[in-house]
Amino acid sequence: MLEFAAAVFFLIVTPGPGVLSTAGVGSGFGYRPGLAYVTGLWAGVTLRRLDLAGSIQRTINMVMATSMLVVVGLAVHSQH
Repeated sequence: MLEFAAAVFFLIVTPGPGVLSTAGVGSGFGYRPGLAYVTGLWAGVTLRRLDLAGSIQRTINMVMATSMLVVVGLAVHSQH
């Protein structure tokens, strides 16, 4: 119960949706997918903070959006 209370405390005091989504992925899918998710969050935040040129940032955004659409498409396809 102490671990649960500590987890709830840190989820409440830490701002942002990344913390809650990381907890959801970690608890729903396990350690390895959670670690991959955190790595992706870290990479996204790091790329955003680099303050790259507009054209490079647009290219990165397009690649990320395309990959997200592919994942959603695969998820929909796997349900049929």
